[in-house]
Amino acid sequence: MRIYGKRGAGNLFYLTASLYSPVLARIVQIRFILDTGATLTSICEADAIKNSIAYDKLVPAPAVKAVGSEVSSYSLYQCIILFSADSGAHIENLPQVCFFKNDDIAHPENMTTQSLIGIDILSRFKISFENDNMILEK
Repeated sequence: MRIYGKRGAGNLFYLTASLYSPVLARIVQIRFILDTGATLTSICEADAIKNSIAYDKLVPAPAVKAVGSEVSSYSLYQCIILFSADSGAHIENLPQVCFFKNDDIAHPENMTTQSLIGIDILSRFKISFENDNMILEK
C-alpha cells in the first residue's frame, strides 16, 4: 500500500486527506504538508475556518511558539485520518490532532496557514522519494 505526496510550492510535499472525529460529527477535507520536522499532526487556522470547525468544541491546550509569533493551540481527540492510496482508501487512527489559532487581532498576519502531517503519523510508514513524489508505504 502506497500513499503519494506530490511536490508543490516551496519544494514541499503535499497531500489531501480526510479527517473525522466524533466531536466534529462529520468528515472534513484538508490539504497537508508532509513534515518530518513536526512532532504532531496539526490543523492550521485557515483550514479550521474553511471547514467551519468551531474552536469551542476543541479542548484548550498550551500556547505554541510558531515562527515569529505565539498562537493558541487546541486538541481534538479520537481522530481518524483517511488517505487515498494506490490500493484504495487507507485509515490511520490518531489519538490527538492539534489545532492552531491566532488570538492577536492586531497581527492577523500571524494566522497559521499550513496544516501538517507530523511524525506521529509519518513514523508509521516507510518513506521514500521518487521523482516529484514522497511515498508513504506499509
